[in-house]
Amino acid sequence: LCAWFSLLCAWFSLLCAWFSLLWSGGKPIKKKVRFEPTQRVTVGYAPRGKRKTVTIVAGLATFGIDLKKASKLFSQKFSCGSSVTGDDEIVIQGEVSDEVIQFIRKKFEQVTRDLIKDIGESKR
Repeated sequence: LCAWFSLLCAWFSLLCAWFSLLWSGGKPIKKKVRFEPTQRVTVGYAPRGKRKTVTIVAGLATFGIDLKKASKLFSQKFSCGSSVTGDDEIVIQGEVSDEVIQFIRKKFEQVTRDLIKDIGESKR
């Protein structure tokens, strides 16, 4: 009786595997990979009105940097207004993207040159 039961279980598992291949169109079913956010800082600028622009810095929070303190540092360094918008974005008044990249590399050592991407002009 025990041998028959183990044979029945093996047959059932083969049948389930065959049906899963049949339902997937002959391709093996892959497990869904969970998306992990990459650590990358993006710097770009966007128009604000007709003649004014703002610089947008995103991705600093993935490095464990406090955004409010970083916003305060940007305000003091560039003598302009900056604010935290959203959960991982800082908006700086004026087009200071090149200076921001140099300042981030100098002030925050954990952000290396490869991890900063300048996306240029973008829409908000």
